[in-house]
Amino acid sequence: MQRKNILEELQQYDNITVQCHDNPDADAIASAFGVYTYFKELGKNVRMIYSGKTNQMKSNLKIMIEELHIPAEYVCEMPESELLICVDCQYGEGNVTRFPAKKIAVLDHHLNAGHTTDYSDIRSAYGSCATLIYKCLEDCGYDLKKNKDLSTALYYGLFMDTNEFGEMEHPYDFDMVDELEIDKNILTKMRNANFTLSELETAAVALLRYNYNPEQRIAYIRSNPCDRNMLGVVSDLLIQVDSVDTCIVYAEDNDGYRISARTCGERVTAEDLVVFLTDKVGNGGGHANKAGGFIEKKRIKSLGGYTSIENYIYMKTGQFMDSYEFLDTTKTPVITQDMECCRQLSNLHLVINPADIMPEGTECYIRHIDGNLNFYISFDTYIVINKNGYVHAIDKTEFERCYHYADFPFSLEAEYMPKLINTLTNENFDIISAGTACISNKTACYYAKRLTKNLRLRNHWDKENGNCQRGKAGDYLLVNMRNEKDCFIVQKNQYETEYERLSGG
Repeated sequence: MQRKNILEELQQYDNITVQCHDNPDADAIASAFGVYTYFKELGKNVRMIYSGKTNQMKSNLKIMIEELHIPAEYVCEMPESELLICVDCQYGEGNVTRFPAKKIAVLDHHLNAGHTTDYSDIRSAYGSCATLIYKCLEDCGYDLKKNKDLSTALYYGLFMDTNEFGEMEHPYDFDMVDELEIDKNILTKMRNANFTLSELETAAVALLRYNYNPEQRIAYIRSNPCDRNMLGVVSDLLIQVDSVDTCIVYAEDNDGYRISARTCGERVTAEDLVVFLTDKVGNGGGHANKAGGFIEKKRIKSLGGYTSIENYIYMKTGQFMDSYEFLDTTKTPVITQDMECCRQLSNLHLVINPADIMPEGTECYIRHIDGNLNFYISFDTYIVINKNGYVHAIDKTEFERCYHYADFPFSLEAEYMPKLINTLTNENFDIISAGTACISNKTACYYAKRLTKNLRLRNHWDKENGNCQRGKAGDYLLVNMRNEKDCFIVQKNQYETEYERLSGG
């Protein structure tokens, strides 16, 4: 579903101020620079500003501003703006100096704080505000290849806000990393000036005061307040301990707590753990083995029953371990004895034979809204996509038995358009235009079980890459009645709209 582009909406204004949050980080600076550049090239009268108690900046940010020619101004007072655009923050929050403006817009990736503004685009699923700006610029037809300074800034904004890409959440985060052309020399300069000696001391002190749960092989550390990326450094070191399979490092940060998690092994993922810890109290995401997030103090308090942040993290981690299962169907078949029976309804889908796009045997993956599907190109492997953008692989013979081609237009109602990517070359392909509409003929029958716990599923499609499918409690595990190796997870609403229970099942 195409979202209205806020940058195009704001073109009606001629005098524009773009504001970072106070004491801005790399993501705020990069995002504001993107908005500033867009309107400057349209001939608008535009300024890029930030405020705060002092004008002190870390060395990496000074390098960023100087080397990438970012026109950031430190101000304490401002005349009324015709349009004030708050970037990587929300007007009315405590970390944003309130300057007067006739109209106010917000572009942000944090949770919506509930403040009313004239315009807003808040996408909390994105790993950085830089991702949001990248997407808005892309949708406006802006060619980022012509501006390496801006591309490098956006890249670094995502890099820093996701702990060196370890906490990326959304397919557009990955797209941005793949597609931007950057100045690697400047990136290296910024990376090499990321920490101060005092922050290094903070990390050293943190490592000396860990708590350890030997039964679950989990280590916890509460650090003194520090740069969010320093938390990642501490957790990276901690997970290398031979008796630690999972670690959580956290520190107070303004009105909440930053957390960084690491895991090793295949049963538990850092991303699932962080999502569980931040559910209803913040936001978080990442990768299988490294993830991070933010927990709001006021939201923990509203839950009640928790005496401290330690108490919350320890209790919730224990609950997560109890609510989580791992199933490797390449080693252990699913027991279908008590599962209900269902069949797929005659809904419209899109089918693609990737062998029409890439040579057979090519290692590739499909990036879609629910993650990555890894496989090798084969004439016998088809890809089926539903209207919401969810993807699953299917054998050619099974497709021919269960589907028939349809002469109908296929409309994808998804925020993200799936794409096929060559693993080795990183070249990507538009698979939607290469697809053909198809309809289930109701011969696809499955065993189905409603999940009572969160589940990581490894099936025969992912056995070599280990990129497991994830399901939440309430979703459904489906097993093909004709081929028990063909099993997958569907979301609760998808199961209810695309499948019907069979009598007696």
